[in-house]
Amino acid sequence: MSLAGFLAAAALAQSPVTLDQAREQARANTQALVAAANRESADAAVMAARAPLLPQVTATAGAGAQYAGPQTFVQAVPSVDPSSGETTWSQVAIDVQPSSRTSFNASVQVQQVLYDASRWAAFAQAGAQAEAARGQEAEDRGAAELEGIRRFYELLKAQRTQLLLQERVKSSEELLERAKALFVAGRMKKEEEISAAVNLGTDRMALLRQDAAVSAAQANLAAWLARPATDQLVAQDPGTLSGEARLALSYDQALEQARGHRPQLQAYLALVKAARSGVDSSSAGYLPSFAAYGRYDRSGADTSPFFTDPTRQNAVSAGVSITWNAFSGFGTEAQVAQARAALRKAELTYAQAERDVGAELRRGLADLDALSKVAALSKSNADLARDGLTLATSRFQAGDTSTLQVRDAQVKLTQAEVSLLESRVDVEIARAALERSMGTLGAAP
Repeated sequence: MSLAGFLAAAALAQSPVTLDQAREQARANTQALVAAANRESADAAVMAARAPLLPQVTATAGAGAQYAGPQTFVQAVPSVDPSSGETTWSQVAIDVQPSSRTSFNASVQVQQVLYDASRWAAFAQAGAQAEAARGQEAEDRGAAELEGIRRFYELLKAQRTQLLLQERVKSSEELLERAKALFVAGRMKKEEEISAAVNLGTDRMALLRQDAAVSAAQANLAAWLARPATDQLVAQDPGTLSGEARLALSYDQALEQARGHRPQLQAYLALVKAARSGVDSSSAGYLPSFAAYGRYDRSGADTSPFFTDPTRQNAVSAGVSITWNAFSGFGTEAQVAQARAALRKAELTYAQAERDVGAELRRGLADLDALSKVAALSKSNADLARDGLTLATSRFQAGDTSTLQVRDAQVKLTQAEVSLLESRVDVEIARAALERSMGTLGAAP
């Protein structure tokens, strides 16, 4: 294959990916799908807890037949002597002819719980646990989205750095050609040409290492988005790296947002509700439960009148039952104590989660503020380094300086540009992390 054909094939193999696509696909990755499965399981548990509270209808029907073949039984038969009146017993063989009989039956039973505090409390507990599962699902989706954003920007940073190193290689090539021309013209020593060639080799090695870094970033993003590791992902510029770096938001405002939107806090609060319902469920062991039932039965030994006369072969029963475990050997007391301990742990966990989120918000705000200032300084440094390279290049072309000064200016500019790129990427990742801490990541504006 020719070089042009190879390059064309490589271009076709590339898979452009935007920031919005990375966020959307990350929210449906394996971690998020596992959380969704846990939520579905919790929803099914709610249905299971509701089932005993609804009418329980059981219908049965059957038909059978029995056949007995010819049989002989040996039976003791009494015999009375007419003259003496004495009774004697003798064994007599009795033959029984074949016989058969059929049977038909059908029944319907309805049972309804009238009052059972433990079942109602279990139903409430299952509902609260399902609410917690939904909150955890949203929390995991947010975490997955944040990681997708981070990996997207890491790929974008690797690509941009690759372009910067490619530009440095190109500049080094031009510098080498200029040094050769000045040497031929007798205006520069051979050492300058050798130094320029060494610098070019160093830049090419750095570019090769960066190529590997791009491949690693592509693989990391593809794995998180549940895409083949061989996908040549190309991060598309989202237009965010040149915008305003700051986020005007106070700590109190961020904390208010988190209390209203952070799924983790909502999940822990739901677990507290579930634990309270657990206490109610355990305490219900002290109370009786009531149920009502009704039953209809129909049976017969033959098809008639079982199938032909609906007014016969019927039986109906109904009643109300009460169940009360008057003494459980202190088992109820133990269950209540365990439920109250679980409630206390849930309350402590929720309180600690609030404190952790508060600390997370403070760190996030501080990081975003510091990184915004670093980005502003990085931009100033990049502008100065660009001016420095322009000046050093002009003096070199005039033969007034050596390749050392030009090389130094090139390195400083590349470092400044890479620093600016990293600082702006860090700002966007920090901004997304703060939004996740507040629970607003991915929310509609």
